[in-house]
Amino acid sequence: ATMGSGVDKAQLERSTCDVLLGECSVADATLRTDNAGYDLLPGNQDLTAAEVQLLQAPAGRELRLKAALQPVRAAYDVIVIDCPPALNILTLNALAAADSLLIPMQCEYYALEGLSDLLATVEQVRAAINPSLAIEGILRTMFDPRNNLANDVASQLIEHFGDKVFRT
Repeated sequence: ATMGSGVDKAQLERSTCDVLLGECSVADATLRTDNAGYDLLPGNQDLTAAEVQLLQAPAGRELRLKAALQPVRAAYDVIVIDCPPALNILTLNALAAADSLLIPMQCEYYALEGLSDLLATVEQVRAAINPSLAIEGILRTMFDPRNNLANDVASQLIEHFGDKVFRT
């Protein structure tokens, strides 16, 4: 999201890493994107260091992002937290801070397995730290309706999630 917003990750003075480690506030690290009309809390390779430090942190490490976002939540209509396709302490922080989850998914069978793992994690997060976490929807990416496999997977998604599968 940082690079896609036109921000040079190598030139950041402050980033999400600094926020997660308590070295600055969200407001101090947030950038206004040029001509795009949104604010960005940028990330870079330092997030790997943040992950290592968070794993060694005492209790409450999964709630760092939620606590950091709390002072600025009212200033925004929507806050989008972009996560890599990995289930780690950074993703756990995002799930703890989120109201809902938008799941981009390719229509292939291996992605279905990953989705099962993600849904199991969401249930664990609901049970332990964020009972109000909801599935906002599933966005099929790179979907080609001419491909039988893609159609089979899409049908399974619609059968299981119904209206939660976006019709784009």
